[in-house]
Amino acid sequence: MLYNNLINNTKSINNKYYNNIIWGYIDIYKGNINLYSPQLCIKIENHYKNNKDFINIDLLNTTIFFKNELLQITNNRKHSVFRIITSNLQINKTLILKNDRYYLYKKQNHIGLLIDHSIITDYDKHNICDIFLKQQSIIEKNRLYLPEQGSINIKKLNNFKNLFSNNNESIFNNFINILLHISKNYYRNELAYIYILSTNENYNLLVNIYNTLINRNLVHDNYNIIQLEFLNDLEYISMY
Repeated sequence: MLYNNLINNTKSINNKYYNNIIWGYIDIYKGNINLYSPQLCIKIENHYKNNKDFINIDLLNTTIFFKNELLQITNNRKHSVFRIITSNLQINKTLILKNDRYYLYKKQNHIGLLIDHSIITDYDKHNICDIFLKQQSIIEKNRLYLPEQGSINIKKLNNFKNLFSNNNESIFNNFINILLHISKNYYRNELAYIYILSTNENYNLLVNIYNTLINRNLVHDNYNIIQLEFLNDLEYISMY
């Protein structure tokens, strides 16, 4: 599979909302867009504007959380929540289906790091950290991929020592491992950056592997395979 599919869903607005502010959520099992009543939207908005952490809606056995990410818990089930201001007669939302659950789609980039520990032993870790610090500030949902560690929200990366862990596998096995993990989370038009610190020979072999997988329609062609060279400073010497 080249990428996971996105789902476009719509909902007609049949009520008049105060200041055109509408709160709603996604049915986690059906993917339907559900809107709160105009009266309830006013109450939710007041809590939100007053910097409350959450609001309890006892009648619906629901709690809506406002901090970090809008989230609703109803009967111990989590639902994606949204807030929009619109005078349109219809709402359009893009959803993802993951593990038979529907969620609001939020664009993300995918960033992988491969260090050939069997060959490269002397390199500037500070400059590598700088790359990922910059990526942390670009898109909130950027995901980090390290060998045998799956997918990590880059915003939650606090210990940068994890970037340099050595699992004693070959860089080729680790490259395939990262590609597989990216493919599980990749959606159309997202970008992937895989930074590689190795010899020119191994880098070229990895690019050839990637090209072969593209030709067999096993991965998307929207990945950037970036070779890193460390002399006095970090610089890209090649981007495929």
